[in-house]
Amino acid sequence: MLIACWGMPSLSYLDNSHRALSAAAQIRAKLTKMDMKVSIGITTGDVYCGTVGSALRMEYAAIGSVVNMSARLMGKAKSGILVDKETYG
Repeated sequence: MLIACWGMPSLSYLDNSHRALSAAAQIRAKLTKMDMKVSIGITTGDVYCGTVGSALRMEYAAIGSVVNMSARLMGKAKSGILVDKETYG
């Protein structure tokens, strides 16, 4: 599983949705050539990106309802790419 984020502070562009979809299509094409099944879900919205946990176990994470929706879309994609209404529009 890979989580990628576009539009991080100071790294945001007006075409973030297009960039994400383009990257998804390129990733899917390359991994499909390697006989790997690839399902991708893309959503648009605000998330928390940063460290979570304690000093003993800390991770960098993206957390938010759109992250959960993206995972659900990925599960339904059946080796394709699904996007939410916000990303499509």
